[in-house]
Amino acid sequence: SQEEVLSRPGISDSWIVLGQRQTDQDHLLVQRTWLLGRESGASALILDFAPNGRPLPRTLMVGRQIRATLCFFAGAGPQRALLRECTPEEGLAVPQAGPWQDQFARALSVNPWLEEFPVVLTGVRPGSEGLEQEGRLIPYRQPFARQWQLLSLSGGGPVTVFGEWNGRVLRPLTVWTEYGCELLYG
Repeated sequence: SQEEVLSRPGISDSWIVLGQRQTDQDHLLVQRTWLLGRESGASALILDFAPNGRPLPRTLMVGRQIRATLCFFAGAGPQRALLRECTPEEGLAVPQAGPWQDQFARALSVNPWLEEFPVVLTGVRPGSEGLEQEGRLIPYRQPFARQWQLLSLSGGGPVTVFGEWNGRVLRPLTVWTEYGCELLYG
């Protein structure tokens, strides 16, 4: 139960709201919100649900930072968490990339059924088929209808992109440019 999860010790940190995606599943609206701890380096997934026609919570704004304690559901390589003691912080937050390929390999070794992994990529150049990073193409998950929006926001230059990686392709959710942060997926 949620009460049981919230009664566990959590991770207190300043969390960057990396990205958000909404999907329809069997007459239920599902919102996936990814967070990254600035001090801990931990990533977390907040899931919210609402019946079709009902609003989802709008407490977590992409690109912002919150001070919060996150309590994780039990499991192998836990990702899903609940918020406890949440306070918004001022200003736009830009995430820093880590060694995502190593992190993905470690996460997969703990949970071989991992379907999506949060990835922050810095210094990437968007193209029509994927993101170019140091001569390597990171392909988009298809269909990705906003590749041209991503390309125009970058102006052909390097940007920071957050997305969900499945081991083969990336679903870009958010881009940070010198002008701010833009959500790529509703």
